[in-house]
Amino acid sequence: MSRAQVSKAGKALSEEERILSLSAMPIYIRRWSVDADFNSQLARLVCDGTETNLANPVSGRGNKRTKNDLRKVRHPAIEQLNRMAIEHATRMTHQFIPESKNTQLEPWTLSMWGNVNPAGSRNLTHNHHDNGMHWSGVYYVDVGDLAGLEGGELVIEESGGLPLLKNGARRDLKITPENGMMIMFPSVAYHRVEPHTAEKHRISIAFDLKSPSLVIPDHVSIPKANWRWRHFGWVMRWVVRLENKWSQGVLGSGRRFLL
Repeated sequence: MSRAQVSKAGKALSEEERILSLSAMPIYIRRWSVDADFNSQLARLVCDGTETNLANPVSGRGNKRTKNDLRKVRHPAIEQLNRMAIEHATRMTHQFIPESKNTQLEPWTLSMWGNVNPAGSRNLTHNHHDNGMHWSGVYYVDVGDLAGLEGGELVIEESGGLPLLKNGARRDLKITPENGMMIMFPSVAYHRVEPHTAEKHRISIAFDLKSPSLVIPDHVSIPKANWRWRHFGWVMRWVVRLENKWSQGVLGSGRRFLL
């Protein structure tokens, strides 16, 4: 059998083979049935210079964001959006950690900011793990006049370490925004926003959430064999095991759950 025939035949697994999937990344999407007044109030809060100070974000090109944390703005629409984000971060966590309970996940730490994207603006690839957050998301207040146009999509990049063909297509998830849509994903996920092609500005509100009972597992690498490992190997192995347990939340106060 030729190499080409082997490659072609390899697409189908035999009865002796199987492939297991590990740690599929969850992406939560919900289209909220909210009245137009709710989104109008949010749009005013984002764009009103007296409530929020608009400044260019580090990750953006041509777009603006609120400098102040919208979560702290005392307004019924913001308070409702806070509840929506916390409710679904809790539901997402329950889906993947069934033994978690609401009282263990509370109090959630929530930060929230508004984004205004004029035509041609975009957001570069980034993630929110540096902030120590667990879940990140966005709520679309007004996507502008995107009907029939491409662009402005949220792209969740595949970052699980699977190999790609050189110059080949990436395994990314592209989501077209809609008014009233909420998207939530793990904060470690790399994501970007494609250039906004509509003439009307797009307005969205992004948010991060963190629970005191959750931890992102760190992979502690074993140091190179230096004099400590050569002469005190059994001690160093104990130290590494202790560091692994600590990073996975086994030690410390209270029970912690891995994401």
